[in-house]
Amino acid sequence: MRDIRSKVDKLVRHYKTRDPFEMIKGMNVILIRYPLVGVRGFYQYFKRNNIIYIRRAMPSSWIPGPA
Repeated sequence: MRDIRSKVDKLVRHYKTRDPFEMIKGMNVILIRYPLVGVRGFYQYFKRNNIIYIRRAMPSSWIPGPA
């Protein structure tokens, strides 16, 4: 548990935010909203690209930007 907290604290210090979407931008990760069924989201590493898929139907208050 301490190891996770220390890694999170290190990321927060590096990106100067606790907002995961701001961190994603800084990490150069591709964020895709897609109408997923049965899951809220998942991570994929494809052709040297880090991609996060999140369910499009999530409440807009959870996700910044246009829906």
